[in-house]
Amino acid sequence: MASNKLFRASSSGTLTRNSSLNFGSRSLVSRSEFGDDRDDAEDLGTLKSGRSYNFSGDVGGEDLDFFKFKLGRRERFSAKLKNESDGNQPIAISILNTSGSVVKGSNGKFLFANVKALKTFTLKEPRLAAGTYFLRLQSAQERSKDEDYELSLSTGRSSEGGSGSGSIDNAQNLGSLSLGQTRSSSGSVGSNDTDFFKFNIGGTSRVVTRVTNNSFDQPIALTVLDSDGNPVKKSNGASLFVNVEDGDTGSILAPTLRSGTYYLRFTSAEGSGEKYSFSVQRSAATVSI
Repeated sequence: MASNKLFRASSSGTLTRNSSLNFGSRSLVSRSEFGDDRDDAEDLGTLKSGRSYNFSGDVGGEDLDFFKFKLGRRERFSAKLKNESDGNQPIAISILNTSGSVVKGSNGKFLFANVKALKTFTLKEPRLAAGTYFLRLQSAQERSKDEDYELSLSTGRSSEGGSGSGSIDNAQNLGSLSLGQTRSSSGSVGSNDTDFFKFNIGGTSRVVTRVTNNSFDQPIALTVLDSDGNPVKKSNGASLFVNVEDGDTGSILAPTLRSGTYYLRFTSAEGSGEKYSFSVQRSAATVSI
């Protein structure tokens, strides 16, 4: 029976147990070797703000792999790891500096996580300074068989307050919806990002909003807000709200939405750059909500 060992971070970048490390790329490259140490790390160059870097691979045994990347300025950084181990093995993820020490985040904690088998975790830092870094993945796997994982890296504008880059004041305007008209758009959200869309209706109407979660693995929430930014309520007191898991499509039905201005708010509690698409359709009013 396989053991379930955990790693611990140390300021020297070493581990309390022997282990292995590996990186793979899902989007364009998929392989199990990307360098056994920092000197031989796979060099991603300077990460581009707003772009997602996706990989897949496996870790275990004596395999040690690293990724090297740079930030040209202080930015929000996230690394999301999905542990697909079928051997009940945790996978450790660490961010190292050029000296090989585990980096401390703005909250004083190490940028390190031990992700259990079949779990997903996002390592986040809202204000990672400009510089060169290494991302290290490793597993305590003692068997020769490696364990699979998926990894996504992304950066974006530094969020000093952590409240998100979007606001209701700069909502994207979908315009006025006529009866029978549908408007569609898309975007991406994360733990530090919120998206807003604005639309108007000229009379009491039936409005259906559908959202498809195209994210890596995180749920995306949609809430309909009134002109004051408050959630629109049904007659039973429940908000016009839906939480959509990755790969799924959800919908919000408002049978009798009154004339006025409304906002669609998209959020995600975890991750960064979680993609979605949606449509909002107006038709004749039906029954009261």
